Amino acid sequence: MKGETLSHSLEIESTADAVSSALDRLEVLLGEHGIDHDRCLELRLVSEEVLTNILKYADVPAMQAHIAIDARTLELEFRDRGAPFDPLARVDPDLDQDVSERPLGGLGIHLVKQLVEDVSYRREDGQNVLRLVNKR
Repeated sequence: MKGETLSHSLEIESTADAVSSALDRLEVLLGEHGIDHDRCLELRLVSEEVLTNILKYADVPAMQAHIAIDARTLELEFRDRGAPFDPLARVDPDLDQDVSERPLGGLGIHLVKQLVEDVSYRREDGQNVLRLVNKR
């Protein structure tokens, strides 16, 4: 794999079944490219959080997931044409605060930020783009 970048793109309809199928495909692709099983499961969880939020809140007919893997990095990028929404702009939840007093929301992106090394958001060509990067 020296110097080679493997990339895959998935076009995902905005249905629960399509998201589930895409997550299965993502897990297989990661495993085929040498990502260990535990890491595959973590990345599936992260991807499920992102795709489920797009499905629930973006009100779009489809979304995309792009995977790029080279000798040093693994990158996941999620795109949708929903209204502009930067999930990183939200303040991280105070996990020490009593659950009954804590505002709703924010736990999913907090989980994503804990499980990947670098998370970034940008608005590009009318799309929300969430990029997740890990070292291999």
